[in-house]
Amino acid sequence: MRLRLRSCIRAGLAVYHEVRWAPTHSGYLFQVLCRRKGRGCGKLPVRRLLAPNRFPAQQRSPDNGGWPAFSNRIGCIIARGQSDEHAQGKSESKKVKFCIFLMIALFLCPTLARSQSVEMPPISIEREPRHSLAFENDRIRVFHLQLQPNEVTKAHRHASFYAYFSLRPVAISNEIAGHAPVITQLEQGELRTSKGGFNVAERNKSQDRADIFVVQPVKAAGGGFNAPLAIRMHDAGIIEQYAGPTMRAYTAAIASGGRLEEHTEAYDSLVVAITALNIREIIPATGSVDWSMKAGETRWIPRGTTHSETNLGPTPVALIVFELN
Repeated sequence: MRLRLRSCIRAGLAVYHEVRWAPTHSGYLFQVLCRRKGRGCGKLPVRRLLAPNRFPAQQRSPDNGGWPAFSNRIGCIIARGQSDEHAQGKSESKKVKFCIFLMIALFLCPTLARSQSVEMPPISIEREPRHSLAFENDRIRVFHLQLQPNEVTKAHRHASFYAYFSLRPVAISNEIAGHAPVITQLEQGELRTSKGGFNVAERNKSQDRADIFVVQPVKAAGGGFNAPLAIRMHDAGIIEQYAGPTMRAYTAAIASGGRLEEHTEAYDSLVVAITALNIREIIPATGSVDWSMKAGETRWIPRGTTHSETNLGPTPVALIVFELN
């Protein structure tokens, strides 16, 4: 039908017609009634754009030339030829434009309605705009998720195992299509894990901004961790948060002036500051160095490093360490 209407318009035809329609199992049926413009011209035959035999026999009406009875009408104008009267030509031109707009709307509205009801496919976490890459090497990737109150991410995929923690207390709504939202309450520095393999959108249900870190080990399999967490310390404490085949995590809290005594790292380690840090690190082979970190900043420590750390700040500090075998 669209091809015929388009060809009429391109040919410069000016025809008045009525569009009758009726719903069918495959969409809408259109019947166009036309008459010639000009003096002494009668009505043109009915232009049937779909054959009557397209309909079941019980729906056909012998009084309507084999077509089903139509219960609804839509007035419409299509162009054909030149008008004998200039004023009438202008009027018909306006009707033509209105008709074209109406026909386009009839075709597009069902398509738009269907497209709005179809969900957009999920994207990878790398392409989700509210996840920024905080750290990456051949062993581990870390993403920083920031959400304002009631802000939500796009639906994205967590393809494999990951761990996550927050820099401050927060409530996150995990929204998976076809399931009721699941609210997760996170305290500062509390580590959670997930096996992944699903698509999710995350919404901040808190009154404050959410700062969440998503940690993904690159290796999918490993032999676990044989070396225990055995670090001597003074005015400090360590709590193991997670131990798996490829990654182990623990949090450390160090009081002002507290220190972790000299020890050798048995595994590659990534340090993420939960609070601001001001640390003096002593390495026997090279001497001491002072370094500072803001909350959320990272520091990579290779395995085999021998060192000690002292908190130079006036307040206690907290950090989380991810070891990778």
